[in-house]
Amino acid sequence: MRHGASWYPRYPKDFVEGCIGLTAREMCVYCLALDKIYASGGQIEFDAKWIGAEIKDMGPASVRRTIEALIAKGKLDLTEDGKISNRRARELCRTREEVSKTNRKNGRKGGRKSAASRRAAEPDMFDIEDGEEEPAARPRQLAPAARSEPEVLPPGWGETLRDRVILAMGFRDPAAAMTAGGHMIGDRTDALVMERWKADLGLSENDIVETVRDACLRWDPNDPPRSFSAFTPAMKRCARARAEPMRISPARGGEHDARAPTINDPFIRGFCSD
Repeated sequence: MRHGASWYPRYPKDFVEGCIGLTAREMCVYCLALDKIYASGGQIEFDAKWIGAEIKDMGPASVRRTIEALIAKGKLDLTEDGKISNRRARELCRTREEVSKTNRKNGRKGGRKSAASRRAAEPDMFDIEDGEEEPAARPRQLAPAARSEPEVLPPGWGETLRDRVILAMGFRDPAAAMTAGGHMIGDRTDALVMERWKADLGLSENDIVETVRDACLRWDPNDPPRSFSAFTPAMKRCARARAEPMRISPARGGEHDARAPTINDPFIRGFCSD
């Protein structure tokens, strides 16, 4: 497992319930170990000095004893090759690794086709041979239905704006939202982009989610967005549309010529004739 996680789901309810009965030292070592396990791709070396390097008042021996206690309580796992792991961390990192491989493989296949299709010239709609009917306007190619929001979400997902945006992009699990190159979608840079959408453009969270969902329906499925910034033009259009006042055309039935009648008017000329 090469891909570590730059972030991971904490599952607050499960985490708090799982920490019942732990001492303060066990809690501290447990949190540090979990962070390093996720960041390292699902498992770490049983190196007490490295695991507890950030703890000021615990030496390697104390950290080692605490880790052994956590293993005995089932909070951490000791693998056959002597490494420290955690079941949920292993499953998440394995899923991300598999998704990353699949995306890279699909990216290599789709990239060549996408480039070729973009280079291909569109036929002229008005270049019609004799006897042929005028071709109808070609509808915009829609993304596959799989990009719709999933019916069943993992526990705890879908509550933050980041999760909602990723789900609107069509990913079934926000934890597996990766580009073909293995880059995580929804990182800190993307979080700043979302904040600018709200602060600079004045968009609500619902505006943002609906705009992303609408944009993805029109996106080329062979060239999907690689970051939230790809949606900024659509967000600006949404903000402009909301800022423009509603234009109501006047009723045509009540219009009349307000100019005064002149001598050239047939009705007036009839009275003025000799």
